[in-house]
Order: sequence, then C-alpha cells, then structure tokens
Amino acid sequence: MNTANTNNAATDEIMLTSDVLSRYKISRSTLYFWSTPERMPASFKRPFPLPAIGGSPKRWRTSDVLKWEQEVNAAPVADQQLSPDVQATQSATGADLPGSHEGYNEP
Repeated sequence: MNTANTNNAATDEIMLTSDVLSRYKISRSTLYFWSTPERMPASFKRPFPLPAIGGSPKRWRTSDVLKWEQEVNAAPVADQQLSPDVQATQSATGADLPGSHEGYNEP
C-alpha cells in the first residue's frame, strides 16, 4: 500500500452535508441535482462527487470537493465576486416595516 496515499486519506478533512450546503448556499434538492448526471447544470463537466462515507449525515472528503470545484470552475459563495456593474443594495422604506400601511390607499 502506498504510504503517501494512506497519509493523505488519514489527514483529509471531512465535510458533512450541512457543510456542503452552506459552502454553496444551496438546498438538499440542489445538491441532489448537482450529483445526478442527468440533472446537473449543463455548465458542469461532471457531477458533484458522491459522498465518500455513507450514513446520516453523508460525508465528503474535502479534497474530493476541492478537486470537483477546480474541474467545473465552481467557487464557494464566499469566494464569488459581484461584477462591478451589479451592485446589491438594500433600502428600507416605511412600507417594509411590519404593521406599516405606507403606500396603501383606501378604496
């Protein structure tokens, strides 16, 4: 047995289902679609890797997830940048407050 592979497997971090979902800000059903060749996004070169360790919750080797990210050019949500021409802004008006009737006209 190759000692280098044994050491990598022993020190490889494990990601739980919740870790994967929060990494990409996706739902369980989206993860299922990403993992299914027939339903994955057309931009993916291959489906999301299957869990390395079954059970509940499922578990993935972090190295498998990172390798997949490189192959399909995917990035975790925290690493994604908004393009300069798209700016997310939040503005609250009185109408956004609970119980407010601002903007409501009586018939």
